[in-house]
Amino acid sequence: MAPAKAAMRMTAIYILIGLVWILFSDRAAEFLVVDPAALMRVQTYKGWAYVVVTGLLFGLLAWVWLRRQQQLHERDALTGLLNLYMFRDVLSEHLEAARSAHQPLALVVVNIDDFRQLNSQLGQRQGDQMLQGFAEKLRTHFPLHAAISRIAADEFCIALRGVSPHDSLLTQLETLQTEIKDSLPGTSLRQHSPTAATCSIGIAYFPQDASHSKELMSAANLALTEAKEQGRGQRCVYRESYGESINKRAQLTADLRQAEQRGELSMVYQPQFAAGGQRLVSVEALLRWSHPLHGQVPPDVFIPLAEQQGIIRALTDFACQRVLDDLLPLKLFSKLDHVSVNVSAHDINDRNALASFISRFSHNAQTAELIAAGKIQLEITETAVMQNIDHSLQLLQQLKDKGFRIAIDDFGTGYSSLGILSRLPVDELKIDRLFVRDIERNQNDLLIVRTIVAMAHALDLRVVAEGTETKTQLDLLTELNCDRLQGYYLGRPVPAAQLEALHGTRHPDSQSVP
Repeated sequence: MAPAKAAMRMTAIYILIGLVWILFSDRAAEFLVVDPAALMRVQTYKGWAYVVVTGLLFGLLAWVWLRRQQQLHERDALTGLLNLYMFRDVLSEHLEAARSAHQPLALVVVNIDDFRQLNSQLGQRQGDQMLQGFAEKLRTHFPLHAAISRIAADEFCIALRGVSPHDSLLTQLETLQTEIKDSLPGTSLRQHSPTAATCSIGIAYFPQDASHSKELMSAANLALTEAKEQGRGQRCVYRESYGESINKRAQLTADLRQAEQRGELSMVYQPQFAAGGQRLVSVEALLRWSHPLHGQVPPDVFIPLAEQQGIIRALTDFACQRVLDDLLPLKLFSKLDHVSVNVSAHDINDRNALASFISRFSHNAQTAELIAAGKIQLEITETAVMQNIDHSLQLLQQLKDKGFRIAIDDFGTGYSSLGILSRLPVDELKIDRLFVRDIERNQNDLLIVRTIVAMAHALDLRVVAEGTETKTQLDLLTELNCDRLQGYYLGRPVPAAQLEALHGTRHPDSQSVP
């Protein structure tokens, strides 16, 4: 409540009580007091009685109001945990006590992975329930003397006195992450995504990492950033090298934002061959970044960086436009079944995803005809699809209705089931290279590939085996009836101008397929 409104309300109450006192005090005194002398004394001192009564009443109201303001100042309104401002004071007190007692102290920063995206998908009410359930998990998991705070929308901080790097804190935090992933009270999150309920954790220790609260918070946040760089649901203990690593990533991010303007981005195209490696049938478009200082930056470095920093949509826009610019002039393009373009999970989960994809490929009548003819295939990872299965089913069907072909990339590494796969409006499964890499030596991998091929064909889906690197793999995958093969053994990614030379060629070690 604002101070001005509070003052006005208190004044109104005071006036109301005064009016009631003026109107009824004389009558009440005459009714209750019979003795004239006593009545005279009551009439004399009733003004003082009014002051005393209203003073006590206003004192009580002021105490309640101040107590409420103090709670609002100290506590997070949603979770009831300490807020950031109060936690800073509490952390300083804990550090002073630990310093005086020659005790260690652990500072833990916990961040809910992709909370903004989850909150958008679930709605504010369920998002709030998720945060409340998360806070309750922290209360029950850590001891009573721990200082627990919500310091940001999706971030929590815990100070633990007497905990050193040699204690079992990491084991406890692993247990916490498992409990959070398994269930969050008050939410139906698990019904939306089997990978959604995860958190990343950063840990720093006093006195080895920092001696003051601000420095310790900074160290824990650097550890958290490193944990998130490693993927969802990771935890890291602070190291001095993390500061340098964060600075390098920050500079790389700044360079990536300018990469398109500087002409550092380009597209290359990896060929896909029909079974047996006889004929070039399609290509996959791959984005490349040539940095002026670092040379070729690997995609598994700059793509996750772009996703984390909100640059990925701009890169997708560039890739789609460049694919059209590169391939439309080529005679080869009309002979290919399609060109595949990789799509990020962030693109899929965008509320305006359908309109975005249509605008990227509908610059003129020619490109619109290509979509209608099924010449453009969107490759979406299995994990991205499973992040929000209901949304993915709707979006993929809409894209399919517009004429786009749909492929599930890195199949076998996610959490989809046969039931879900049968509902997805897709044309193609791409077996992850993880299962192809050791297929000659690992019978389990061989069995997995055989099972995926049989399942896909039963659902009338085409199968592409990624990572075909040897002749033995080529022969095995052909025997397993993989429809198409892709890998360095058959062809490395090349600029568009070199694709014409590949058309009609046959790999010297390829075999005929009846």
